[in-house]
Amino acid sequence: GGSAALKVIVTAGGGGAGYCAPAQWSPRCRYRLMPLPAGVAEQRRDGVRLWRCRYQLPINPPLAGIKHLNRLDQLLARAEWHDPAYAEGLVCSRAGDVVEATAANLFVRTASGWVTPLTDRCGVRGVMRDYLLDELFPAHGVAVAERAVAASELQAASELLVCNALRGIVPVVGLNSGEQWPVGEQTRQLQRGLAAALPGYRLEGGDED
Repeated sequence: GGSAALKVIVTAGGGGAGYCAPAQWSPRCRYRLMPLPAGVAEQRRDGVRLWRCRYQLPINPPLAGIKHLNRLDQLLARAEWHDPAYAEGLVCSRAGDVVEATAANLFVRTASGWVTPLTDRCGVRGVMRDYLLDELFPAHGVAVAERAVAASELQAASELLVCNALRGIVPVVGLNSGEQWPVGEQTRQLQRGLAAALPGYRLEGGDED
């Protein structure tokens, strides 16, 4: 009767010792119903600050983009801070490009328009990221590009947002290294559009009109 998150995990089934795949796969699907993360409404309304992680994602094209169960890279990045003032971490690749947040994808509004980092060499291609690229940005006539994003571009950006399937669209208002951004009007426009299409992502106590 209330809001919750349904987590679905699909595996190839059990295996024996070593890394040899079984001759016959027996896939399994597991479901878990969980409460939504605490503070989601406030994050959507007020934005979040990011921790600039020292850990860098390795370049691994065969697994890039896939939401697989080996999340050691994200665990190592997330272990760098415990201050609740930072809801997410900003993670770069070993090539120095910005890739994503620890548990969300990143969109940046630059002088030439919105961009989101490519996930062809590392990072996770989230379902909310795809929805924004394929549905939400086009529906609002807002151009967006997928390309490599240099860390230096963040300083000149006018708006930042992170997104995932649990939290929807969340504005980014600062980094622990001192950068700050306002909650931009286009971010609010996209939040309102997402809430209109998928009411579970509505803004509570914010500007929904």
